[in-house]
Amino acid sequence: MTPELLHKEYLPSQVLLEFEGGEHLFVKISSQLTWRDMALELQVHEDDEGHPSLKVFAMAEKSEIRAIRLIWRHDTSVNCRFTGDAWNATQGECQWRGMDPLRVFPWYVLVRANEETVALGVKTQGAAFASWTLNPSQVTLTLDLRNGACGVQLDGRVLEAATVFYCRYDRTPMAAARRFCGILSPDSITSNLPVYGILSKRTGEIPFTTEDILQECDLLAFYCNNLTNRPFQILDCGWQNEALADMTKLAGDILHRGVRPGLSLPLLHDNGAMPDECRLPHRTNILDPSLPQVLEAVQAKVRQIADWGFELLRHTSSTQDCLNGIYENLRAPAEWSFADRKRTNAEILVDFYRAIKSAKGDMLLYGEDVIGHLAAGLLHICRVTSADTADWLANRHNRINALAFRLCQNEKFFTLDTGTLDLATPRKWQEVKPLAELLSQSGTAFFVSLDKTNPLSAKAAKELSQNFFNASLGDITSLAPTDWFNNTCPEQWTIGNTSKCYHWFEN
Repeated sequence: MTPELLHKEYLPSQVLLEFEGGEHLFVKISSQLTWRDMALELQVHEDDEGHPSLKVFAMAEKSEIRAIRLIWRHDTSVNCRFTGDAWNATQGECQWRGMDPLRVFPWYVLVRANEETVALGVKTQGAAFASWTLNPSQVTLTLDLRNGACGVQLDGRVLEAATVFYCRYDRTPMAAARRFCGILSPDSITSNLPVYGILSKRTGEIPFTTEDILQECDLLAFYCNNLTNRPFQILDCGWQNEALADMTKLAGDILHRGVRPGLSLPLLHDNGAMPDECRLPHRTNILDPSLPQVLEAVQAKVRQIADWGFELLRHTSSTQDCLNGIYENLRAPAEWSFADRKRTNAEILVDFYRAIKSAKGDMLLYGEDVIGHLAAGLLHICRVTSADTADWLANRHNRINALAFRLCQNEKFFTLDTGTLDLATPRKWQEVKPLAELLSQSGTAFFVSLDKTNPLSAKAAKELSQNFFNASLGDITSLAPTDWFNNTCPEQWTIGNTSKCYHWFEN
């Protein structure tokens, strides 16, 4: 690898501007670029610690901008190894591997050559969905500025699309990744205390009853006896509150038993209270978060949950609800947009997360199916794995993969959650025990689901209690994978000053 991965002045070699109906390639690069009624500005900055950055601004009068591609000419060694982040939740696909010109790295990319790690990324809470591609002769950053699946209508507004960082480190890849994530997200918020407990899930179409909830609460309190940092019980039944008793009383009863109450629900699902014009055109049961009246309704719901006495809100489904998978190559309409065409997808989501945060009161915020890079600094906890399947081996692989490759984000972006460990499904505790042990010592959020009708054996209950104890301490510095360069499901881990090998696939 040559001494400088990017151009010495940080400006790209070429810039491709994509808009509805065409594109334009700038080959003579300066800090000010104009084409027709559109303009780009590239500003080089340096922070207090000497980290250089490139701010990218865009403006258009009538044209609808779709994307900006910044291209740096550079000879990158094919002997380097590369890894990065994901758009949203991962599905076990994270890995270090060699040069792949078609591989897309959302948000940031780490390049390892010899004993040096180079990191390229964009600041969190940006206005673009940003991704990197690298080939032997160039590095490309794509800033997706669409609104829905269409170009954004800036109407003369100057948009700060992204802030680009480039850093070099003579330290281990994990240490480099942790440091770089801290630079990308300088305003992260933490939960102060480690977060752990149970997720009480509805089974099939059978609604929860207050008795069900309090029985699980008592079971959790038993497992966490005498722990100073008390556990959470998250009720995954927010859409059927009408089937429950007084929610204020329920939250108080949970708290009285020594457990902190939490509630999980999708905030953009329409219950019929909002008019038709407040819903997305292609998802008529989903509210449009680009509308101020929708955000006001969401905030009212969040305040109500806080007033009931819940101490944690887990909001779900918002990415799939809003974007219908356009960044995961899922089926989506070819042409659709939000009601407000003047903001990008990223801006709309960031404003949605900010609206929730402003109404949360003292509650902790836990996001599932949120865009972590846009939500960093706007929530405390983020699930970084996709929804579980019936395949236990796949679920386990996904959790281990996410723990290894996204551990660098823990307490830098938010508190990481790799997904609830399902102890309610009939399965031998011995199969679950190694993963529970690893996760509980990772310093990430640790949640399990239980089945009060099928209690654990005395030995397994004692071991689960130990897991809860470990999770309540939350040592975020003690864990790291050591074979992640060659294994997408690492078995070799350092825990504190010791090394541990987990033989995941041994019968």
